[in-house]
Amino acid sequence: MLLEDFVKSAKKQDSRNLFATSEEVEVLKDKDQLFKRFYQDYNPQDVEIDLKEEGVIRFFNLEQLLAVQKEYKSDDYFIFATKNGDPIAIKEGGIYLTLHGQGDYNFKKVAESFKDYLQGLLVKIRS
Repeated sequence: MLLEDFVKSAKKQDSRNLFATSEEVEVLKDKDQLFKRFYQDYNPQDVEIDLKEEGVIRFFNLEQLLAVQKEYKSDDYFIFATKNGDPIAIKEGGIYLTLHGQGDYNFKKVAESFKDYLQGLLVKIRS
């Protein structure tokens, strides 16, 4: 239900937020189950979440994910979105954020899981 609620709220916030199903999730084979399901059932095609004063979160679609990993060159962290251009990544189930353009990445944990991350976004979208 969480994924469905997130997608519904994202579309309500901005009708230009588009999602699609995808059969190819091989790139996500060792990732969190909810994360994989999100990309399989609701692959974000053009999704930006406006957090008002906090900025904008932009999700990469499944087709962009491999190129994004090469662009950011972050071996241990799997980048799936940005917040105001700063990479958001998943590693061992946790969600992390770092500043972009500052040399070495210094990822900080922002949520214990993808589930917690989406729940936090839902609260912000609905407020």
